[in-house]
Amino acid sequence: MTYNATPGHIESWEFNEILSKVITILDDVRGLWPLQEATGTDIWDAGLHTNNFTASASVATWFTHSNRCNSLNFNGTTHYLSRVNDVDFDFGDGAGNDTTFSVVACIKPTDVASRTLIGKWDATGGGEAREWRVFFDASGYPTLQLYDESTDKYIGRQDQTAFTTGSWSVLTTTYSASETSAGCKIYINGTQLDDADYEDAGYNSMDVVVSNLYGGCIENAGGTQAEFFQGEMAFLAVAAKELSAAECYNLNILLRGLIGT
Repeated sequence: MTYNATPGHIESWEFNEILSKVITILDDVRGLWPLQEATGTDIWDAGLHTNNFTASASVATWFTHSNRCNSLNFNGTTHYLSRVNDVDFDFGDGAGNDTTFSVVACIKPTDVASRTLIGKWDATGGGEAREWRVFFDASGYPTLQLYDESTDKYIGRQDQTAFTTGSWSVLTTTYSASETSAGCKIYINGTQLDDADYEDAGYNSMDVVVSNLYGGCIENAGGTQAEFFQGEMAFLAVAAKELSAAECYNLNILLRGLIGT
């Protein structure tokens, strides 16, 4: 699939050129979703792994356009994306051996209180399968959380300033595989802003769990979706690499060029 421009949109050649540069920076891309679909429920993965998402309903009613680029406008109550369990999104072995990964998203949220951006996270009571997630806590703080299901402990970092709503931002989280909160970083619009650990002491490493990868929600203790993302999303990616500060800055420039801000 390639991007096809229509009046008022970024030109297709420029879109594809930006996408190519983004893929080069991300390197080991496990999933890269430009979120340009206007119909149906199949959400294209532009990377090599063909990890397509499935939308919870036809995007014909939540497809929108902002500035130069298409996006999906999540309603905060029923809209989400899912991908069946896949080892491409496992970044630990449960034996003290995590591996590096990063998440990149271009978003324009309208509410950030207890909202999830993306994660491999099923908290169904009695069958919990939690591994990692990027979310906004009850205060709207952007947070990266890595979970050790076998010990019921976690590590992470957050920026303890409520995330800005109503405007486009590039949110990037990275992990060094250090098995410590210090190995987690959060960048907003190319600047590192994490300022607090988010942890429960006793973490060893992420376990390999059987859980869907969700975009825009988690599976809660009752086995239903919850913490729905609310607002527009124009780009989402997961890479098996710890992005550097320079790479996070460059991705911010590229994605802002894509969206036109």
